[in-house]
Amino acid sequence: MMNALMAYQNAGGRHLCLGANSFYWRCAFHPQAPQALEVRRGMAGTRTWESQSGEVHLAGTGEPGSLWRHSGFAPQALVGVGFDATVYDHAGYYMTTPEARDPRVAFIMDGISDGKPIGDYGARVGGAVGIETDRADFDLGTPEHALVIATSHGLGPGALPTLEEIRTMSHGLDGEQNNLVRADMLFFETANGGAVFSTGSISYALSLSHNNYDNEIRTITRRVTDRFLDPTPFSIPE
Repeated sequence: MMNALMAYQNAGGRHLCLGANSFYWRCAFHPQAPQALEVRRGMAGTRTWESQSGEVHLAGTGEPGSLWRHSGFAPQALVGVGFDATVYDHAGYYMTTPEARDPRVAFIMDGISDGKPIGDYGARVGGAVGIETDRADFDLGTPEHALVIATSHGLGPGALPTLEEIRTMSHGLDGEQNNLVRADMLFFETANGGAVFSTGSISYALSLSHNNYDNEIRTITRRVTDRFLDPTPFSIPE
């Protein structure tokens, strides 16, 4: 499924990834029982149960289980961002980055103010950055030409990193002190005129309806959608 989505993107397809914690656990359909989908949760990852020792490989296919990240195909390689934290207290918001002024994203960001919170509102959790968050990571496969046009601010001590992000226990792991606990809004072009836009937050969509849909989150989303529906091809920068 991930290969199919990547092939679609690289064949000129456009993809909006408006959530977080996407493409996380590796799983497979059993070849003798195609109605059965197998997942083995072990080694690391945010999990409610854990595979027993020696039972992490998928029984149906023999492939490694656990996270896609541990099979060398982190979600950053597919949509630019990947799971990094769960937010248990208040939500945050986005602020633009210097890359928001790149001409390649003018169709998204023209008129969106620098230095002003984007999405400090929303249903249920009160902000566009919340519940779970994804971030860019070039070491994990975020395309080198990707533009991080906004990143999260305002997360607190209840924003805690996923277990695979923690190599050793120390102070300062939470969202109030740890720059790796964040959501990134990102854009990049793919082959044959395609493109990807990711927001890195589950609560992003909960901000769309604020103020009767008159807000920056709705404006950004509508601009991306309109441009992605336009058949004019995108070009990967040289």
